[in-house]
Amino acid sequence: MLGETRTFIICELSQTHEGSMPLAKILVKAAAEAKADAVKIQIFTANELAVPSYKYYSLFQQLEWTESQWKEIIDYTHGLGIRFFADVFGTYTLEMLVRNGVDGLKLHGTDMRNSRLLKALADVDIPLLLSIGGGTVAETKNALSILNSKGRKSPVILMHGFQSYPTLVEHTNLNKM
Repeated sequence: MLGETRTFIICELSQTHEGSMPLAKILVKAAAEAKADAVKIQIFTANELAVPSYKYYSLFQQLEWTESQWKEIIDYTHGLGIRFFADVFGTYTLEMLVRNGVDGLKLHGTDMRNSRLLKALADVDIPLLLSIGGGTVAETKNALSILNSKGRKSPVILMHGFQSYPTLVEHTNLNKM
């Protein structure tokens, strides 16, 4: 990833598999055939994202997979010769991903102030994509301080993005980088 002399391409799958393992495998295979280096999928439990009274809670539940299903797609991805990255939203899924051989993680910008999750990620020494677009410089520095508090050797890659589409040029805040 870092230190390579070529661009590292991660194919963003997010939740496009719609909870379907056959569809997820089609998407992963397409990414491998397109010569992507990795795929990235959002992995969560409904309880990690919301409270039961939230209007999309049942949708989140429908998209949940079991640990054996996640292991199956991780192994399938590795079998195609590419890496498996995942957005992580809680400690349960973090621990499950590490047990099952995830190659990299991404922390969503909304969790930059989630000290519990940041501390758990500090114990995991694999590449981490840190989304910083919605955070302040102070929040970014604090998150990095926590993430690096245990002597991390794997890279933390800062990803600047903006959560509004289309993004007006004056809202990109590129000077923050």
